[in-house]
Amino acid sequence: MIVSAHQPAYLPWLGYFHKISLCDTFVYYEHVSHSKRDFTTRNKIKTSQGPMWLTVPVLKGEEDQISKLKINPQIPWQRQHLKSLETCYGKTPYFSKYMDQIRPFYESYDGEFSDLVFEMTKTFLE
Repeated sequence: MIVSAHQPAYLPWLGYFHKISLCDTFVYYEHVSHSKRDFTTRNKIKTSQGPMWLTVPVLKGEEDQISKLKINPQIPWQRQHLKSLETCYGKTPYFSKYMDQIRPFYESYDGEFSDLVFEMTKTFLE
């Protein structure tokens, strides 16, 4: 039996999904510390002007454990992320299929960060 573990990541890279595909059991390892400089709450996308960061704003709290991070409802990030993804990748194969599946997360989600990326990752895996 092959077991693999990884912490949550916003819009994970292909290697993340490859890692999941190679194991029998995948452990979603969210009980670790969050660092502002890692790829947990942010990721880069390619744009015509070069790389661009997409960051999910989270509330700074006493606990910086990934499982306890809450999305900051005061910062309207969803529309900008959707527009950036559509502008950069809208003409690529399969974009519409996947965007239609994840758009609801951008339109109506504000809660725990870990839940958001877990549900998005599950959607990509289906």
